[in-house]
Order: sequence, then C-alpha cells, then structure tokens
Amino acid sequence: MFRSFVSCPFTPSSTASAWPALLGSAALAAFMMLGAPAAAQAQTTPAKAAPAKQASAAKDATTAKKASAAKNAKRASNKAPEPEPEIEMAAADEKQLAAAKEVLLGESGCEFDQKIQVHANAAHPGYVDMSYNKKKYTMKPVLSPTGALRLEDVRSEALMIQIASKTMVMNQKTGQRMVDNCVHPDQRTVSADSGSPKLMK
Repeated sequence: MFRSFVSCPFTPSSTASAWPALLGSAALAAFMMLGAPAAAQAQTTPAKAAPAKQASAAKDATTAKKASAAKNAKRASNKAPEPEPEIEMAAADEKQLAAAKEVLLGESGCEFDQKIQVHANAAHPGYVDMSYNKKKYTMKPVLSPTGALRLEDVRSEALMIQIASKTMVMNQKTGQRMVDNCVHPDQRTVSADSGSPKLMK
C-alpha cells in the first residue's frame, strides 16, 4: 500500500504547480457567471423596448386619426346645408285658392318666445311658406267643415292648424306639437273681443 501511494502521480510538487491553473479556471468560470446576467439583460432590453415603441406608435396613429376625423367634421359643419329637391305641386283649385285667402300672413308670436313666419309662395299661387326654427315649409291650405284652417306641408312633415284665437304646428310623422299658442295680431284682437285671456303679451 505504501508503494502505491508513493507511486501516485499527484506529488506535492505537481499538486503545487497545478493550483494556479485550477484557481485560474475557477476565477474564469465565476467571471463568466457574473457576466451572464448582464449579457442576458442587455439582450432582453431591446425586446422589452420594442413593444413600448409599438404602443407609442399606435397611440400616435390613433391621435392623428381622431384629429383628422374632428377636422373633417368641422369642415362638414361649416358647409351650407344642401337645398332640398324641388317637389312638383299641383295647381291650386278654387277651394284651395279660397282657403289661401283665409291664412293669416306675417309673424305670429308663440309660446316660449318662439315665432313663426307665414308668407304667400311666390312661385305657386294658393300655397304659403311657413318658417319656423330656421326651416321653411311649403304648405297647402285646406278649409275644414269646422271652420279651422289646415295647412298641410307638401313634404308631409309639418301640419299647421289655424283657428280664430291661435295657431299651432304639429309634426305629421310623430303627431307631436312642434310649437303652440302662436298668436297673430288679428287673433289677439279676436281673443280680446271674446273676453278670453290673452295668450301672448
């Protein structure tokens, strides 16, 4: 046993000469392990930055699209409204012409400080134009058996009913009142003569 131990190649001198090499390898391995996280982090940083860049670009594109849409909407709102297409209207008969003479022309004051304007249609005898809320309606007068005067919009949008004391305008499609208690100066006189309370000041 002693001989085999003596014959072992790892003699004190050889072991001493091998330590620097072993220490050098260990130091190199430790250095590489310390440097590996930094290298990995350096490699992953661009990958993390890429999604952030993409999100920023998408946000800028969305902002630009919204700004463009708002600009286009503003341009559209500044444009004058297109005129409505002409409607072919039949010539007024004697009854319509007689009813048109009963229409109170001019301005009438309505509830909530609103107003309507009624004028004879220059192009079509027997028809009148009623203006309300910045819109004009061409109306056909029809005298009913009850004495009330109906003015029917040729586009079937509005209906104006004129009686002795007041005038009201309704929406034909919904059946709701557009404006009520419209009083012409002639209607105000009728209300005062009948003793009923005045609708307008």
